[in-house]
Amino acid sequence: MSTNAGTPSDTRCPSPADAGRPNSMTRSDTPPPRTLTFVNKRGLHARASARFVQTAEAFDAELTLDLMAYRLAPGHRLRLALSTTYWPFVWPSPRAATLTLLHGALELPLHAGSAGDEWLPPAPEAAAGWKHRVLRQGSAVRRIEQDLLTGMVALVVETDAGEVENLSHGLITGETLRERWSVHPADPARAEAVCEWHQSLTRGAWSVRTRASTRMWVEGSKLVMQARLEAWEGEVQVFARETTERVVRDHV
Repeated sequence: MSTNAGTPSDTRCPSPADAGRPNSMTRSDTPPPRTLTFVNKRGLHARASARFVQTAEAFDAELTLDLMAYRLAPGHRLRLALSTTYWPFVWPSPRAATLTLLHGALELPLHAGSAGDEWLPPAPEAAAGWKHRVLRQGSAVRRIEQDLLTGMVALVVETDAGEVENLSHGLITGETLRERWSVHPADPARAEAVCEWHQSLTRGAWSVRTRASTRMWVEGSKLVMQARLEAWEGEVQVFARETTERVVRDHV
């Protein structure tokens, strides 16, 4: 039979660490072919509750997962995974850490089930579809790259929304976004995030476009954030601004 799981649920685990910043915990559904479906994720990296821990000394950690519900299909198992990293969702610790789990408990509310639907959503409402013409098809890429000389590993995200013309008023819109999240598996201090976003608007002979680029990396005890914004009307650049800010790492 299937199992209906609902949260909030609590996870408690006394554990020692060899570096002071454990980061993230995840729960997933593991079906028989060993593919994973992420069900819920929550980290211990929130600044408001963050604190340093003593290395090689056991400490208690309690984590309340987000509110949700999930049905486990017959033959599936619920897997609880703990990790000291969750790149690129959480910026890595200054150095690699090992977290040893001594013991733990998972409190998981179970739904008793029902004979029929407990709630039915109302019929959907929608406006008439917008009149448009696709001038250039969009595309999306997600890939992992590894530099065999340096050992750096990068998650590359490329999203191209294409170009679309609104037939009601003739405005043509387009945008592309490229993200590169790099890190060295043995040296988290070399983590770097680079993003570049292009947007364009065109109607007849008039056109404008913008380019926003950002980069984030680490210098010693500081996080460095660099950003540049540029704008063009036609082929003439009408705006450009660049900023760089250094922030002391605070439980990050």
